[in-house]
Amino acid sequence: MAQIRVKIDQTIIEKAFEAARSGAAGRDIYADTEQRSLTLIRRGRDLGWYVKTRDFTRRLGDVAKSYKSKDALPPRAAREAAARLLTELRTSPKEREETAATRVWTWADCVTARLLLLSGNRVVARRIKIPSAETLSDVRSAFGIDRKTGTFSAAKRPSLTVLQDIPLTALNAHVLGSAIRAINGVRPREKFLAYAKSMLTWAYSNSHESGFVVPAPWWPQIEPPQPSSEEISMMQANAEKLRSRKTGFRVQHVGDLLARHEDFCAGKVAEEKISPGIRWGIWWIALTANRRGSTTLLERMNVQQRDALGEDGWGTALWTEGQMKARKDFMLPVPPMGLHVINSSIADWQALINISHGFGHKTKWVFASTRREQRDGVGYDRPTDIAIHPSSLADHLRNMRGLKESAHPNVLAGLPDFSLHTVRSAATHFLENYPGLSAAASSAFLGHAPPLDDKDPEARSRTTEKFYSVTQRMPLKTLAMKAWSEAVLDAYLKAGGVWPPRPYDVPIRKIYRTKRSAGS
Repeated sequence: MAQIRVKIDQTIIEKAFEAARSGAAGRDIYADTEQRSLTLIRRGRDLGWYVKTRDFTRRLGDVAKSYKSKDALPPRAAREAAARLLTELRTSPKEREETAATRVWTWADCVTARLLLLSGNRVVARRIKIPSAETLSDVRSAFGIDRKTGTFSAAKRPSLTVLQDIPLTALNAHVLGSAIRAINGVRPREKFLAYAKSMLTWAYSNSHESGFVVPAPWWPQIEPPQPSSEEISMMQANAEKLRSRKTGFRVQHVGDLLARHEDFCAGKVAEEKISPGIRWGIWWIALTANRRGSTTLLERMNVQQRDALGEDGWGTALWTEGQMKARKDFMLPVPPMGLHVINSSIADWQALINISHGFGHKTKWVFASTRREQRDGVGYDRPTDIAIHPSSLADHLRNMRGLKESAHPNVLAGLPDFSLHTVRSAATHFLENYPGLSAAASSAFLGHAPPLDDKDPEARSRTTEKFYSVTQRMPLKTLAMKAWSEAVLDAYLKAGGVWPPRPYDVPIRKIYRTKRSAGS
């Protein structure tokens, strides 16, 4: 929104906090009519008091809220602080002159500003890019930012400590290179350098804000350091492991995995009970070859129980561009067995939450977490409706392999080495060799966009519409989905599985009633 001038009171603050809670894109700027240099600025999830004049902008502090610290400023205190600051500047010509010039960002300032930019809509090559939680998490990790505090953690990236207080104009290739070389791991070094180059170029291009003025950019020439001999050996071993996974894990193994998964879930009771989101999330990945990330982001409102343009008994599932790795809307046809998985996950979650947290709790997620508050975040920035985390699905495999604290035999022993992402490789191999199925069907089903001939209308999957249309290639996806999901179900039955798997239903009620009465 544009800047508006208004007397800032509790109503305005509540409105700004609501926008901050929702993480709305853009900025809201409220200029106070009582103290005309005082502004309340909301950018993404950040909300604070600022003093703005023609010569400078300075942040005063956070906005007061009942659950925030006593140091936060209510409107009256913010007006008084702004007045004091303006008085000090009027009586100190030297400070006024220094403040009028753009202050040079330190490395820490630049990282903070970059993360703030990535948290909202931005323009890249004249295209609007929407924020990606996955990218934000990746950048925070690369720069050593703690998710809970939002500040640099030396424990996460010790070698980056030296960078934090360095002004960007004092940074050079030697200092940056030394910090990079001390990062442990080839891939982490490469990621950090890529994100650092992008950030520095952005700061250089916005020197009116960053104060980053140098004769010429020097960072584009920096390349990742050469890996050590030990790291090269590890890279070769990992490459061989990945090749082995892709060639050794097939559809029969996916069915065997599901049968063992169901046996494993059935054998867990009380606090060891596998949560509905994880239990049915594994099923969804197996049936649809979805990535872990997009699986956890499936929303109930984007599921249609009946596909009016598809086969009887089938539905659809939709992901918006912000939820997909390719940043394009993506729709899948859902077979009856897939709808059973969705509906069972929803029913089990509700039954569990009604008992563990009481009636009235709702969620927008198909594979929702049974936690009612996210561990990360502070105050309004802590969501209370969260999906299961992608890493929880991978941790489930570690649990089945007996690698977690509650040690038990490896129930996946005898299966080829695999990860959940390997299911996509198994699906690719199966569909490429399925009689009468075109390569375009496999591409559309998996959301791939290979470098094929653009003039061939069947050459690639185009997923840019939010509705069932020719651009979504739904008929092709249905052919692939039907072939793959039926093969998975057949393999599951051959491995001893029973279809359909039962929801937790009554047993979960008994278990959690006992658990709650015990004070767990």
